Amino acid sequence: MKKFITAIVVSLLVAGCGAQNVEQAGPTKGSQEQAETIKIKGRWATVTKVTDGDTLELDGTEKVRLIGVNTPETVKPGVSPMPYGKEASEFTKSKLLGKKVFVEVDIQPKDKYDRTLAYIYLEKPKTEQDIENVMMNALLLKEGYAQLMTIPPNVKYSDLFVKLQKQAREAKKGLWALDLYKDSTKNSGDVFKK
Repeated sequence: MKKFITAIVVSLLVAGCGAQNVEQAGPTKGSQEQAETIKIKGRWATVTKVTDGDTLELDGTEKVRLIGVNTPETVKPGVSPMPYGKEASEFTKSKLLGKKVFVEVDIQPKDKYDRTLAYIYLEKPKTEQDIENVMMNALLLKEGYAQLMTIPPNVKYSDLFVKLQKQAREAKKGLWALDLYKDSTKNSGDVFKK
């Protein structure tokens, strides 16, 4: 009988330890990262004008230049519209004009023309994975409407932007299908300015 009771006690202890381990085990690191929400500081505003693919106006008064991207020119005085500029401008209009957007600034909030330098979101992202699908700057690169243009100190998303441009270029999306952009080192878009 003593052996029987000892066996039951040992079984209960083993089962209890196993249950304790199961309770303590949480999601794996990878799944935990996917579930983590991010906090982005910013504000909401309405896009009242789209000047071209990378420049717009918020709430009727604030001029904004998208950080990290450069779309082909369409409205520069004395310069003919560049190839794929109209398409980039139309893409931005279709996504943003008249819409309420979330605005995030980086380290340097204004450029030399007194424009707000910003990341513009169609909706506030909840996770890191959301960013490339809801940030207009990222969408322009991802869909081949813009080239990368990184100007320090505003480099928060530069790694993501490099990745998205590389994917668009390899897939010959948008402007990357044009000879002007795909073969020229001058127009490679891998621009870092100081």
